[in-house]
Amino acid sequence: MNTGSRNTLLTMAPPGEPSISRAASLALGTALCGWLALLPASGASSLGSTAKAAADGAGLVLKETSGGALGPVYVFEENHALLRGQIQVAVMLTRLHKREGLRIIGLEGAFADGKPLPTRIFLPGEDALARHEALRRMLADGDLRATEYVGAVNPRVELWGLERREEYEVRAPSGVSPSLLAVIGIAEKTLDDQTLERVATLLKAQKGKEAIELLKSSDPWIREQLAPRDDDATDLGKQIRREQAILAKAREVGARLPQKVLDGMQKTIGFYRMAEVRSLTMASNMVRLAKAHRAGSGRYRRRTHSPGRW
Repeated sequence: MNTGSRNTLLTMAPPGEPSISRAASLALGTALCGWLALLPASGASSLGSTAKAAADGAGLVLKETSGGALGPVYVFEENHALLRGQIQVAVMLTRLHKREGLRIIGLEGAFADGKPLPTRIFLPGEDALARHEALRRMLADGDLRATEYVGAVNPRVELWGLERREEYEVRAPSGVSPSLLAVIGIAEKTLDDQTLERVATLLKAQKGKEAIELLKSSDPWIREQLAPRDDDATDLGKQIRREQAILAKAREVGARLPQKVLDGMQKTIGFYRMAEVRSLTMASNMVRLAKAHRAGSGRYRRRTHSPGRW
């Protein structure tokens, strides 16, 4: 880790959550990343040590990538369903804000509309302390995400959407994977009758896992298609090529796949292609925020924040 580089992309995550750090290295972030947090252009002199200090006891620094000229960007990976992870991310973001002056957070899943999200409306008014405590309880109960909490209790922090609605709303097919159904259709053309009868018997007995294992043991190509692909989960190009290879195999063996399966696979390919576009959109919007922030950073004086309460 090059801890002396200022213009650096770092990927951070709560401990115990799955790492998707390769996605972050594709640009400033991808559709698979959680949030992007931007420090002021004058950021810390040693980002590696800054990241480790922010993550101490609350997260892990997964990857550091040097390059660029707009200041440091931190990518946070997260799981919406993990309450503990949300609290840990809130701690790390708060530390970066109070110690390093972090002021801009870009959000996957929120739409870019030229203005920050209205998180500042929660705290001002009477009984600000009581409102702060209520926000803490909402975070602890899972009613508030980490970024929403940090933006609500820190008036100088802005939350910005990074996505375009028309891209975000492109969905993958629901239900059973069309590619799995296609592989089963190919198996019907390539496996012997005895094996197919055994598979059918297992499926009728609702032993789907055993049926899949039997298919995998019966043919090397089928085994390859049904093998876990966690390592490729962030490589959208590989996902697209895999879908296309299955369609090509079906044509090769003469498997006549139902139109619903064919349509589902094309929809899946379209979803992956749009995910690549979403990645570029988020990266471009984050660069735009960085440029605007850097251009306006002269209006602010760097403040030294006391640790205070998070």
